[in-house]
Amino acid sequence: GVSPSLLTGSAVVGGVMALVEAGIGMPWFELTVTGRSRGARVSLEHYGESADGPHLLRKYGFTPENVAGVARGLINHYFGTKRDLYVEVVRAMMIVPEIDRVHLPNGTLRHRVEASVDWLMSVLDTHGRTWLAVGVDGIGDDPQIAAILNEADDRAAQRVLDAIGFDGSGSEHQVALAVFRSWGGMMKATAREWVDRKTLSRKQARTILVETLVPLAERVMSGSV
Repeated sequence: GVSPSLLTGSAVVGGVMALVEAGIGMPWFELTVTGRSRGARVSLEHYGESADGPHLLRKYGFTPENVAGVARGLINHYFGTKRDLYVEVVRAMMIVPEIDRVHLPNGTLRHRVEASVDWLMSVLDTHGRTWLAVGVDGIGDDPQIAAILNEADDRAAQRVLDAIGFDGSGSEHQVALAVFRSWGGMMKATAREWVDRKTLSRKQARTILVETLVPLAERVMSGSV
């Protein structure tokens, strides 16, 4: 027999999913076929055959080689080249999610800033080295990557404004974006000291980020920047 935990899984790159289910694939239809999803399934659409587990896995395509072939076909179909895939990975890594996907508490401005920083640090806990390598150190002279990172900086600054409840417009909004883009540069430097150089502890990095962001947020909200 084969452990069921080995027979179900998925891999997602740039919104493209390769899903493996040693059973009927119908429950995964919406994830791999409809809406904004793009993908393919390796699944078992019938039952009743009896044999040892490894034999049935090979017979019905549940092998590393076959699954890798399905994933490779998806990548080639949706991205075309390794370059296109790299650009999509950079975009996926660097673009901050919409604020409604990040659960922030109600309460004081400080509480919301602390929750935002804690969410950011939880991401860096998992992806910090890759994030630094791809989005901070890996720009080079590539204008397409630079454009993605500029977009990511703009969106990250807007997410901060969303988190603190800023609703200004016009020149006031542009100044606020510039303030938090500037803070974002310091945030990247702090992340490098913590994640890469190990010169700061997690607690120290959090203190730096919170204690610099709170007064900036207060000044932006009061219009005294």
